[in-house]
Amino acid sequence: MKNISRFVTKRTNFILLLFVGLITFIVSSSFITTTVACGGPFQTGNALGNGFAILGPGGAGAPGEGGTCGRGGCHNVTDNTGAGSVTLDIGGGATQYIPGQTYTITVTATHPSVIAIAFEVTNRPQSGGSNAIGTFSISDATRTKKTNGSFGGAGNNYVECTACGVDVLSSGYNQWTFNWTAPITATGNITFYLGVVAANFNNQPTGDFTYSTTKLLTQGSGVGLNEITNAGEFAMYPNPAHEKLNITYTLKKESDVTIKIVDIRGSLVDVLLTEKQSAGDYKQDLNLNSKKYPQGIYFVHLSIDDKVTYRKLFIQ
Repeated sequence: MKNISRFVTKRTNFILLLFVGLITFIVSSSFITTTVACGGPFQTGNALGNGFAILGPGGAGAPGEGGTCGRGGCHNVTDNTGAGSVTLDIGGGATQYIPGQTYTITVTATHPSVIAIAFEVTNRPQSGGSNAIGTFSISDATRTKKTNGSFGGAGNNYVECTACGVDVLSSGYNQWTFNWTAPITATGNITFYLGVVAANFNNQPTGDFTYSTTKLLTQGSGVGLNEITNAGEFAMYPNPAHEKLNITYTLKKESDVTIKIVDIRGSLVDVLLTEKQSAGDYKQDLNLNSKKYPQGIYFVHLSIDDKVTYRKLFIQ
């Protein structure tokens, strides 16, 4: 009887140990793929801190940011020396911007096997200054947010990840999207700055990797959205258009006139005319059957003595 009792006890203990070991393995393994910041074992308060201190001072790497050690220094690593990579895409590969136009920004970051990757983005105009220009807007409030720049900015001049946005989408991979609307008036070239940290969440400045990159947008076609003081009506119809577009405008005095068509990325598609015209009413016709004009969104730019305005055109 005692032998049977000992056998049952040993078997029960073995099963318990096996069960505990299995649970430990599952939990440990789950840390590789499950959340670490959004309801996971690491909470914002003890892992990221106010404003996501994971990025450290100099989060995006832009001029005028505060901090004494820089993003890489705070994490005891030289920037861009890890095995990962980052990309900053604006408007599907745009290299120019149109004043007043809205662009989708996509940030992608990779680093082998990590479970937490954070980012911060801002921009600076060619004219200088410590604040971003244009307007950032959030399309995914769960994973991204606007911030006043924890590291030296002012106003809503940065976009960074939320606590949930730190969690990778898959092992070693994270991505975020948000929008930016270019300033309504021409401001020259604009440089965007991206800072990224791939972190191990050990609450120490060790074992992390930092990355940064920049993206330059030039002012599309040299065009700004300025008030036309030398023109009366500027209209176009029909809009949306299919086969033909009529453009009408009025000149108050003799002027140099240029009409251009640009696509949504700010690239020049066509120049309808460039000539000196007398005061009066004018109409220009545009044939849309050309292969130059596939369906999509365009902008018609009217320049009168270097004063420029535009109208959005939908081609069906």
